[in-house]
Amino acid sequence: MTFSPLIQQFQLDDAALRAKAVEQIGEMLRDGAAEPHEVTALLFRALNDTDARVVAAGALASRHSPAMLRRADVAQRIEDLKLDQKQGRTNPLLADALSRLQERIDEAATPLHSETRRRPITTPTAPDERNEIFISYSHKDYRWRDALLTALKPLEREGVIPKAWSDRDIRASENWRLSIQQALARAKVAILLISPDFLASDFIADEELNFICEAHTRGELHIGAIAVSSSNFKYSPCLEPIQMLNDPGQPLDLLSKARRNRQWADISSKIETLYHT
Repeated sequence: MTFSPLIQQFQLDDAALRAKAVEQIGEMLRDGAAEPHEVTALLFRALNDTDARVVAAGALASRHSPAMLRRADVAQRIEDLKLDQKQGRTNPLLADALSRLQERIDEAATPLHSETRRRPITTPTAPDERNEIFISYSHKDYRWRDALLTALKPLEREGVIPKAWSDRDIRASENWRLSIQQALARAKVAILLISPDFLASDFIADEELNFICEAHTRGELHIGAIAVSSSNFKYSPCLEPIQMLNDPGQPLDLLSKARRNRQWADISSKIETLYHT
């Protein structure tokens, strides 16, 4: 059997039939009856479907696709779906499927024991070994990440600061978790885009913020935070004492376009100063 009939079935309006098609694809992948690369795009579409049954089927099927386990956008999609579950849209079937997919991603990410997997593989201790800028943000705030990168581009072009790194720099073939760990280990400055979604993200809290705050406490990197929307960041012990690059009482999403542009110019200058401190 080939994937073609199932791919056609996935195009139907009936969610039950779409879910069944994805389930069968998952069984074929599990049994090695077909090549995973043929349906990678379909599986990602299933994870973004509007019906929880289809999303759950996509999560379970994705466990058998090495390409899906390596994709940073899959990991972020899981994070977004988990957040939806926390916000009241609970579906036990979907929650179980996401948990099982997350387990497979964690297994594929690194062979290290869990105790060592939670800190960067390479952790420079001397400040002069760190020379990059790391952007930590929620994927729901991607437009603010893009605006920050735009503001920093002139400084990067002139060699004033290095190119800022974010997870969009991870290539599809790379281990996304390891890439983030290594980027954290190279960072001299970490820029945090603070918003309710940023604070609600377990992934950011566990996989990024802990490392950033520990390195900051050791004097290994500087932290600059940008308030992109109103949030209760002061309830996060790690964030309360850090340097804000703009007024949290006037977050970027409350400003007019003209005032935002002026604010971005000011923020980029502060990041330059922070990097050369």
